[in-house]
Amino acid sequence: MSGNHSPHPLPGPFPARRHPPMNPIARWIRAETEERFFRLLDRLLFAAGLLSLAVLLRELGWGGTSGGRYWQWSLLAAKAILIFVAVQGLARYAIHARPWIYAWRHKGHSAMVLLALAALAGESTATRYLHAHVPPEQLRLALLGFLALSQLPVLAATLLAFARQSTSLGFRFFNAGQIFVLTFVLAAALGALLLKTPNATRDPASFTWMQAAFTSTSAVCVTGLTVVDVEAVFTPVGQFIIMLLIQAGGLGIMTLTYLLGLLAAGGASLRNRYAMQSLLDERSLGEVSSAIVQVAAFTFAIEAAGAFFLFHFHQGIAHLPWDERAFSAVFHAVSAFCNAGFSLHSAGMAHPSLAANNSYLFVIMALVTLGGLGFPVLRNLWAWALARWKGLPAPESNRLSVHSKIVLITSLALTTGGAAAFLLESPQNVMDALFLSVSARTAGFNTFDISTLNLYAVGLLVLLMFVGGSPGGTAGGVRTTSIAILLLDVWRVLRGRQSQIVFGRKISRQVRDRALAAVVLSLLLLGFSIGLMRWLQPEIPAHSAIFECTSAFGTVGLTLGLTPSLSPPNQALVIFLMLTGRIGILLLATSLLQRPDPARIDHPRGVLQI
Repeated sequence: MSGNHSPHPLPGPFPARRHPPMNPIARWIRAETEERFFRLLDRLLFAAGLLSLAVLLRELGWGGTSGGRYWQWSLLAAKAILIFVAVQGLARYAIHARPWIYAWRHKGHSAMVLLALAALAGESTATRYLHAHVPPEQLRLALLGFLALSQLPVLAATLLAFARQSTSLGFRFFNAGQIFVLTFVLAAALGALLLKTPNATRDPASFTWMQAAFTSTSAVCVTGLTVVDVEAVFTPVGQFIIMLLIQAGGLGIMTLTYLLGLLAAGGASLRNRYAMQSLLDERSLGEVSSAIVQVAAFTFAIEAAGAFFLFHFHQGIAHLPWDERAFSAVFHAVSAFCNAGFSLHSAGMAHPSLAANNSYLFVIMALVTLGGLGFPVLRNLWAWALARWKGLPAPESNRLSVHSKIVLITSLALTTGGAAAFLLESPQNVMDALFLSVSARTAGFNTFDISTLNLYAVGLLVLLMFVGGSPGGTAGGVRTTSIAILLLDVWRVLRGRQSQIVFGRKISRQVRDRALAAVVLSLLLLGFSIGLMRWLQPEIPAHSAIFECTSAFGTVGLTLGLTPSLSPPNQALVIFLMLTGRIGILLLATSLLQRPDPARIDHPRGVLQI
């Protein structure tokens, strides 16, 4: 490979020198020797990252007190890793012919070395401060947090290296959709392993592998269905793991496609890159990198603002320590924006301190709505708002797209229409009706026991859950755009028109076909799943089975109280429905059934009567 590009995940190697070295040491070292040395450092740095990950996982899942022997070994290993990171970085600068140019071209590696040096320099001060100001019962968790922060740079470099290598290798055997599916399955499996560690639950012996798999899948798929009580079963460590899985399922799902496109741009075939570009809704793969930064910035900024307001408005837990209140605010902000529906309270939003707290519920609704719109819409709205604020004539890229208009109008219609329909059943509480209408399509929070609703309201909830949220976001279901396109296509047929025109734009036949296929496949899957659930447990009422399967497929998380009583086979069925709903049934089906394009041979037309 020529130029400045490297086939390796980490900084080396380098081409033969074309200019005299500025570094005196480099005069005595051949370019080939330098290249081999840098390759060795790359491999050692990757091994150090794996060791760092092992240390953190060991302390997170199995660690005891902060003064134990194993804890001291972990601290020594962490310090040794930081020392190696700093030394190998300085060695690169000492050997390379032009160290300043090298540092500038490898900013990520340079930042990692600087952070390692800073962690080593500030370790004693930080440790003394934590021992002096943190209560003894929370000291180990605080020290573990500092340990994780100090290891974050080398972990990031290692994970990025692994992602590059595995993605490049994966595209040799799988298409982009199959890699997308496998990533969800592997993330859920890793989450189950973490939740089974002794420190994650209060009674590890009674927490089964099936319960771990169910909870992990629900978190990664941002669903919220649980077979156990999150508040009673999981320790703060376990709740923290669940929050990380939710964030991975929200931020990761929103950016995974972008990340795959970026990492695979150099190693994937032109066919796969074109498929990724279409899936990303980008004009070129050159915009993928900036899109990743934008989606991460949107996510963390919205979640941080939401956590601030939730912390301020939740006065019902003012008696708790500051750190517990802060964790509660962050957890619920992440859960709401990612549309997960998980709560640290056994009663969820029906908790006495929350059910009547309209300010708190309004923040939750805002977070749920923003997360459910999808990143393409958020990005388009941001560009449009900036253009309007600056008073500039908006180019095509800064106008509201047809996709954004359809998503916004459909979401508004479903929210207001659902709230109005719920008011017919319970006209005395407008806030409950509005909150349930927003939450039912994706989030799964509830301010009261929904098992008390009549069949009319339950049927309406099933309809909203089936529709779900919008593409490119954190919601499941058949998506708002599929339902909107299908209804518009019905209207086109009734009016006898050949083309479907929406906001002055023609909707392609391929988009209409995909919308119809998504709805039909979803109905078939739900019909089969409902029948299978009742066959496995005949005592389950029909309306409860319909509600549970639709809630899982829509990654909503609402339940009529059936989830904890599901048998293991039915729990496995719900796990499959959550994964299918989160990935998207059309993407799942096409990734598994995709074949090379057939030859372009036309056939005589057949005539059918409808």
